[in-house]
This record gives sequence, C-alpha cells and structure tokens, in this order.
Amino acid sequence: MFPFENGENTASNYDFRKCIGLKVKPRKGDGLLFYSLYPNGTIDPTSLHGSCPVIKGQKWVATKWLRNEEDFD
Repeated sequence: MFPFENGENTASNYDFRKCIGLKVKPRKGDGLLFYSLYPNGTIDPTSLHGSCPVIKGQKWVATKWLRNEEDFD
C-alpha cells in the first residue's frame, strides 16, 4: 500500500497499522513496478510503501532494483 499516493495522510501522526492509502491487491504471478525518484533524481515521497497484514494464506516478496546508471558505488 502507498499511504501518500495522493498527497494525503502525510501528517506525522499517520498510523501505518490502519493500512490507509492506495492498495494494490495481489494476484498470483503479478508484479508491481513503481518509480521512487523523480527524473531529476530526488526522492518522490509518494513512493513510500508498506504492507497490509496478511489475512489469509502467505505473502512472498521478491525485490529487483533497476538502475538507470551503470556505476553506483
């Protein structure tokens, strides 16, 4: 879930346990791609993301970082 996707919920007292914001319901075999930076390289605060509690079954996560520059020391 992306709590700040629309610029709302940005108060410092936001309770992540409530799981409020843009939610993407997973389906087997799906992937989710999103950008965490603006084109100028600054962080996009609306890319902050988290996880809602698992109600039924299991959650599996795999992360793949894609970079647009060859050298990141």
